[in-house]
Amino acid sequence: MKEEFQYSPFFIAIGSTLITILILTYSLALLPVQRSIESFSKSISFIYRNDKTTTLVFIIISTFAIVAFLFGLNIKLFCISTFHYLLLSILLTGITLDLLRWYHQRITKLLEPENAIKSLVQKTFSFINKYHSRISFISKWNSKILQRIKEEEITPQDLEKVFYSSSNHIDFNIINKFSELTEIAIKALAKNEVNTVSICLDALAKTGDYFVKSRKGNIIYYPSKTSFLVSESNINNVLNNLYENILAIAQKSNLISNQYSSINCLRALKKVTDSISKNLLSDEIQQSKDMLFIPISYMANIIEEAQNHSLDDVVLQGCSILSQTLSDIYIKQHVIELDYKANELYIELLMKYITLNKQAYGNKVLEIMMKRLFLLIPNHQYSLTHTLKDIIEKLDSIFPFALYASKQKQKNLMNFDLSVPYNAANENSFLNFIRSSQILNKVDDKRWHVNPYHYFSKYNAEISMHFCSLGEQNDLGESVFLWHITYSIKEIIRIHLQLLQNPLTDIHNHIEDLFDQITRYLSFFWVATKRAEKINKYYAEEICDVICWTAFHCYQEDFYKKHIIDVHKVIDICISNLLAVIRDYIQKGTSKSPFDIADLILYLWMIRIAAASKNDSLRIKKIDKALNKLELHTNNENYLYEALMLKYKEFLERVFEEKRLHIYDFDKSICLLRELVKDESFFFTI
Repeated sequence: MKEEFQYSPFFIAIGSTLITILILTYSLALLPVQRSIESFSKSISFIYRNDKTTTLVFIIISTFAIVAFLFGLNIKLFCISTFHYLLLSILLTGITLDLLRWYHQRITKLLEPENAIKSLVQKTFSFINKYHSRISFISKWNSKILQRIKEEEITPQDLEKVFYSSSNHIDFNIINKFSELTEIAIKALAKNEVNTVSICLDALAKTGDYFVKSRKGNIIYYPSKTSFLVSESNINNVLNNLYENILAIAQKSNLISNQYSSINCLRALKKVTDSISKNLLSDEIQQSKDMLFIPISYMANIIEEAQNHSLDDVVLQGCSILSQTLSDIYIKQHVIELDYKANELYIELLMKYITLNKQAYGNKVLEIMMKRLFLLIPNHQYSLTHTLKDIIEKLDSIFPFALYASKQKQKNLMNFDLSVPYNAANENSFLNFIRSSQILNKVDDKRWHVNPYHYFSKYNAEISMHFCSLGEQNDLGESVFLWHITYSIKEIIRIHLQLLQNPLTDIHNHIEDLFDQITRYLSFFWVATKRAEKINKYYAEEICDVICWTAFHCYQEDFYKKHIIDVHKVIDICISNLLAVIRDYIQKGTSKSPFDIADLILYLWMIRIAAASKNDSLRIKKIDKALNKLELHTNNENYLYEALMLKYKEFLERVFEEKRLHIYDFDKSICLLRELVKDESFFFTI
């Protein structure tokens, strides 16, 4: 007994050591907790306080200390020798020290941003699940009871709506979690910890998505108190708070020029918007559309603020994200009002870029806006008309500013403000939109009387009116816009002529509608030259060539015989437009040299040659009469006659000497005329 009692102080010392280690364990754990609270949010303390492992470590070390004290009191728990008790005490001390090391590592890892945020999100998910399960259970039982009492069908979903509407504390708890995540993100932004900000934004988006999914069957819509003809819902409070928190992070990111975080804010809003469109958007519930306007408006605010801080990459990325968001929504349903909102944003951005002399960024924004037209072609033909009209209206409003900037800066042909819709080389131009819309030209076997070109014609009508409006309201005489629109019209007419070669229908009215579209496009030329104060000679010659090119296509053998009535109408309009352009150039041309005027008059002669080859006496008389009238507009008639003879001689050399034709001429009217008129004698009838 004495020998055993001699070891009592040792066991008591071991127990005291274990108690000291226990205190150290909690003291060392408090240091990373305190730093995390200072760096991130006070909510981190909840993670530590509710950590089950911390409680388990406390129980284990406390048990080891109690066992050591019992050994010191000579209370034998096991039938072993004193020596083995000594070894066991030392083993417990070693285990406790290793447990201290492991626990400190675990706490440090637990309080790392990624793990801490993950814990907050899981806690929020658990909270949402807990209350949703509870409300669902109560609703099911109450539904059964009420159905027995009232003998009416009352669904659990109806009762869930009522219970959720009266449970404001649920929303309050979720909103608190949003605030905690936002606080972490803003503090991380101050330290330029971009990865932490990204994790927080992803957590906000996931929480919003989870919340929307949990509430999709129990939403109540009601009229807004602040906006006319707008609906709100009983989840707006939570979602609006989510948007505000993301906006706060974006504003801080824009302020310190953290472009990566600003873009991530837009992506977070996109995820929430996608969730709303997938889970809530419905044709049956019209009010569900209003749920999409709010996040789209917040995205627009972030993009506009980024432009104010000269974060152009954020603006372009944001416009792309917004466009993709709308495209994802339109897979389910086309909400035209969202197009109007997006177009308004794009035009405001474009206007600022024109003012700041950043045409490259402005054209990128335009590309994004125009690209949405192409995305709507396959599935939303009807509503696409409204979107196209809205884009055209916006372009009409901003075109004068772009035209002025273009003239002031004297841009080259490929790089100028607002070039995207009119530059035929751009894949997002009106020309390529017309090309893409040809897939809509289909014959309905069940409704054979319906125009197979219905949507195609509607789109062309809007675009041709837009071109004419630009020519009528703006001075394009010396602008590069005139050249681009001229070339686009030529290619659009080519598309129409190809469709007329092999029409899908035999109904005359439908075919005539395609011819009418050609004449509408041709009207742009005389409208543009009439409005112009000065007309560039090169642009005027291009216009005349396109008009002649169109007339010669109409005179082609198979085409001329197939559509002779409508063809004469188009040719007459070609002659009238050509005459109007020449008259305007004689009065307002930048160069009034007789030789330059003769170059343009030569195009009338070319049409006369084509008419003579087809024995088209009416067109010949009309051209001869026009040529006589043109001479009255010139001051030096004799000198003009000499210039015409010289130019006509050069023309004949180009026609009959193939080597004189430049490679540039092979898609020009002169080359088409040589193919059209086989008998060379017609070239010498003038």
